[in-house]
Amino acid sequence: MDGVRTARATLTGLAAAMVCGCASYSARELPGPERARFSSTMERQGITVSVEAYTDADRQRTYLGEDFGSVGAIPVLVLVENNGKHPRQLRPGSIRMRIPGGKTEKEYPSSDVSAMFVQTGGGTNPGMAFGLLGGLAVEQSKNDTVMARMDDFGRKALRRGEIKPGESWQGFVYFVLEEKPMPFTDAVLLLPLGDPAGGSAIELEVPISRIHFPSFSAR
Repeated sequence: MDGVRTARATLTGLAAAMVCGCASYSARELPGPERARFSSTMERQGITVSVEAYTDADRQRTYLGEDFGSVGAIPVLVLVENNGKHPRQLRPGSIRMRIPGGKTEKEYPSSDVSAMFVQTGGGTNPGMAFGLLGGLAVEQSKNDTVMARMDDFGRKALRRGEIKPGESWQGFVYFVLEEKPMPFTDAVLLLPLGDPAGGSAIELEVPISRIHFPSFSAR
């Protein structure tokens, strides 16, 4: 009986080790919000917006743990600085990206983008290979990976709300191209900002340059 228990424990540990070795999520923290790190910047009425498209697969894996080109997505890092005298309102879902040809892509919630990377599995059923306990260890590790990815994507997303004078916000805006477009190297980020006091809204159109067109192999 002790030998059976030992074997089960070994298989359970092996299953967990295999999953942790090939399916765990990890990513570095973003560098500090320094304007010099961005490829494009625009200023209007005291608001400065800087953008940098993260379309290189190695760079995506470093800071977001995944290859976004595999699901037809582009993360754009955005820095918003309010150097004016009045607060401005940045609403969820309001940012867009205009690509060559005039098509405008909407931003996607970080949770929706994270869900695109959920492991589909394949091959040997973990329950058959490692028994019930081993299969549970595999599924738990997959769930941990999904939650870690979702939390990280959300934590690194650009904040929404009222940005007060003197504040700077940095974070990713995620875009998913609904159709595979022709290769392009430039686009335009459209970022609207409202006035909480009821004044006129403004919209900054910031060029996004140095785009390395992703392969979109999964689309």
